[in-house]
Amino acid sequence: FDGEWWCSSGIVGSLAFLLYDRTGDERYLKAALGAVDWLNNLDPETDKQYPLSEMGPTYPMYVLEAYSAGVSHLKPGSDRHKAALARISWYLDWAAKQQSAPPRERQWPADVRWGMKFGGLPFHQYVHSRTLPDGQKLTAAADREVASLAGIVFAKQPELTQLPMFLMMSYAERLSPGTIYRSSNRKPAAAN
Repeated sequence: FDGEWWCSSGIVGSLAFLLYDRTGDERYLKAALGAVDWLNNLDPETDKQYPLSEMGPTYPMYVLEAYSAGVSHLKPGSDRHKAALARISWYLDWAAKQQSAPPRERQWPADVRWGMKFGGLPFHQYVHSRTLPDGQKLTAAADREVASLAGIVFAKQPELTQLPMFLMMSYAERLSPGTIYRSSNRKPAAAN
């Protein structure tokens, strides 16, 4: 499939926000805001291309990328910002419902295929805990999920699958909030 869809829009939106932060080039901001507008109009319950009902946690994990990287660029109170907050809340509520079951007993078990993306959802919960009114609740839910998933990852010698990789990303956000999306605007050091 080479058309517009939630995964590429979420990832490209995130990348465009990060490129704008790094370069200040307005073209990147325009592209990023376009991705947010597209995602704001996407209904995850009726989308037909790789639907939420099949993709499980993969869907919100990638869609939330654009929102997590870019919510600070949205004018507070604007229609775009309101729509984004509504979508963010919808995806985080969906995640909370999934997280209420033990990781291996979910519709998408956390240690199998699409379920491994559960490791990345706490990252977005931590990011949005700093901007949404129920921030403490989001942080507590993310902490519980990280601990629960760590029980799977460290039950034996950890395998290098998507679950521990995304879980490390979530844990990094917990330990050093904002680090993953931080831009220094410093030029890279010259190669030796």
